[in-house]
Amino acid sequence: MRKPAAVSVRLSSVPRCLRHGVANSSLDDAGALAAFLQKAVAALLAEGDSLPDDGSAYGLELCFDLLRDKIAIAAGELPFPTIGHDETLPPLWTHLKQVGGHD
Repeated sequence: MRKPAAVSVRLSSVPRCLRHGVANSSLDDAGALAAFLQKAVAALLAEGDSLPDDGSAYGLELCFDLLRDKIAIAAGELPFPTIGHDETLPPLWTHLKQVGGHD
């Protein structure tokens, strides 16, 4: 049986791109990402007809995946705890080495 997800987790255990300190911050993050991507892609496309072949298209795809994750978190479709600076809070995940696993 799975244990219930924590409501708040330790800051140091959460990837920077998914750190949400208050309930609506993921929606604010999604809005900021959307605005940046719109302007960045418009600027790139103004320089030519397509994205440069330097990994930019893949990077753009990753940005949109992150944007979708933030929207899903804000919509409650992807449960995700808020973060706290209290080191006594549980971690979001435990590294395998800490639980006797292998790399």
